[in-house]
Amino acid sequence: LLLSSMSDQDVAKLSLQDAPAEGASSSAAPPKVVKEVVDPVTGQTMSQAAYKKLVKQREGEAKKRAKEEERRAAMAEEDARKQAEIAARRAEAAAIVIEEDASLPAVIRIKVRDVAKFEGQRVKILGWVQHKRQQGRALMFFDVRDGTGMLQCTLQDKLAQCLPAVGLVQESSVAIHGKIQRDERAP
Repeated sequence: LLLSSMSDQDVAKLSLQDAPAEGASSSAAPPKVVKEVVDPVTGQTMSQAAYKKLVKQREGEAKKRAKEEERRAAMAEEDARKQAEIAARRAEAAAIVIEEDASLPAVIRIKVRDVAKFEGQRVKILGWVQHKRQQGRALMFFDVRDGTGMLQCTLQDKLAQCLPAVGLVQESSVAIHGKIQRDERAP
């Protein structure tokens, strides 16, 4: 039967005609009984299928929340581990004492633009840290800039592990004492 072309009254008449009379037996299947369930959380009455779907949805949301909590706990644990590692490294760096060797020649204060003129000599350069790169514990590179240009500095062994070197961040003010060496690999 095509019910879409029928009016609501025709459908109602058809339903009544097809339904068996009271007390009469028919060979047709009995009408479907929809079992209703009361949701314990909301107190709402709904069909079993709707309740089953709701329970699955709630279980899925609970799994998502548990997974998110696990992820947050793992991140917090990782952050705590990193902070402990940083604190241990800073404590180790604080124990290293750097002293200038008095037997070395005096330093000459220069600007970065004059570096080529003083190759092989000990100099002092004042500036700011532009970028810092650490390779392992005993080697650190950082770019120092002043108003005239930029220069790459290298710290090795104890110098790379001391507290002032470990605490360098971008825009830190520094006074560098060292020997100028040309290296084509330097930026």
